Amino acid sequence: MTINRRNIASQRQGFTLIELLVAVGIIALLIAILTPAVMMAQRAASRHRLAGDMVTIAGALEEYKKDFGDYPQVDAPNTGFAVLGKALLGTYGDGVLPGPPPQANDPNDPPTFVSGTTYMPGDCVQSGGATFVAMVENTGVAATPGTTWAAFDPRDLSDGFGTRKAPGGKKVGPYVQPEKFRVRGCAFLDNNDKPILYFPARRAKPNLSVKLQPSGLPPFIGLNGYGALQNLSLFNANDNLQFFMRPDDTLNTDAVGRMAVLLGDINNNGLVDTGEQAASTGPFLLWAPGSDGFYGPITHPSTTLAGPVEIGKCDDVTNFRQ
Repeated sequence: MTINRRNIASQRQGFTLIELLVAVGIIALLIAILTPAVMMAQRAASRHRLAGDMVTIAGALEEYKKDFGDYPQVDAPNTGFAVLGKALLGTYGDGVLPGPPPQANDPNDPPTFVSGTTYMPGDCVQSGGATFVAMVENTGVAATPGTTWAAFDPRDLSDGFGTRKAPGGKKVGPYVQPEKFRVRGCAFLDNNDKPILYFPARRAKPNLSVKLQPSGLPPFIGLNGYGALQNLSLFNANDNLQFFMRPDDTLNTDAVGRMAVLLGDINNNGLVDTGEQAASTGPFLLWAPGSDGFYGPITHPSTTLAGPVEIGKCDDVTNFRQ
């Protein structure tokens, strides 16, 4: 019998349906195995870049201190992140139109609030004779102090990047190269467009394990006021409190608790007491959320909070936590 080898060879070209299904299954399995690893690598790279940015910002704060004699101070609630950008970048101008005195206010520095415009974190506006900075993305939310806007004046003594110590004085800064960072208005941003927060340590260095008398306020981290009350605790949660709030929170102390556990105050009493160690007593805190977008642990910081467990889960990037 004669065998037609050419016909047999032609019959073996290509894959059978079973072979194709096996190949597709192998590819799907490889994707399922590799995708989490790739995502983890991307998150790790993002955290590494952000940590590097914080090192640069920390160095810039030291340069600012050399020029001004102190670190930038926060003087109003929820403006710590904007103070950082204003001090190191000086994005906005001097607030007046060019010309000899008396100079008129510049309506475009920062621009006037326009209803229907979408504003992003860090954007600054003028409205009703006052100035504000956006904390969250919003469209048409009136510029008044609250959960969306914070009262803040971004204007310095110099147009363009940089600032001056006094009117007519030498221009200093910017203290970082703006093009090297994700920046919007007065905010340094992480890779998810979330502001990097700034908490300057108070000039007074209280005993962190003993409540202050006669105020009774906690000396490590607390809800301090401003002016005469702003030096009572080492860190003032009010500097950026709103960023730690959740929609279901009923008390602002919930937000303080989220900050406290990461700072080492596991039992959330505002003290560094038995069995606890302060995560930082340095001159300032820099703080950004991780890939989850939440500042602090996601869960509610109650008395049953499993501190070490929740701290381990939290992926925030800071200058005080490895």
